[in-house]
Amino acid sequence: MLDTRLRETLREALSGTYGVSASPSYTKFPVERYAFSISWGCDPKRTEELAKAVFAEIAALQTNGPDEKQVNDVREAFLRDFENQLETERLRVGAVYQRYLNGEDVNGWFRLPEEYKKIDAAMIHEAARQYLKVDNYVQVTLLPEK
Repeated sequence: MLDTRLRETLREALSGTYGVSASPSYTKFPVERYAFSISWGCDPKRTEELAKAVFAEIAALQTNGPDEKQVNDVREAFLRDFENQLETERLRVGAVYQRYLNGEDVNGWFRLPEEYKKIDAAMIHEAARQYLKVDNYVQVTLLPEK
């Protein structure tokens, strides 16, 4: 959802980038932890402006939560992704293997569509408040060689 919101803001509203990516990751071993990465390419002169827009979108999601269309879009994207994994052996094996490595219920992967259908605005709103920590981040800016 944040990926879409950032694309709408940074690309469409501000014309600041061709693309933006927002993606979570987590590990359970050797220590349980998660990370959330947001990346985009832009004119170096616009880096600060676009970074401020990213933080503003995060704050808006944490304060207001998503609307029903955004929730439905996310739910549908998760279901499409699951169908793609189900049809592609390499992706299916990778998803099941990842659960096995993390000590999770491997059969739970096959029940994901049922879980996705339970996603609602309140869940996403709470997740944004809990996991999108704007007081604990690293900002890296890669500049072109002079």
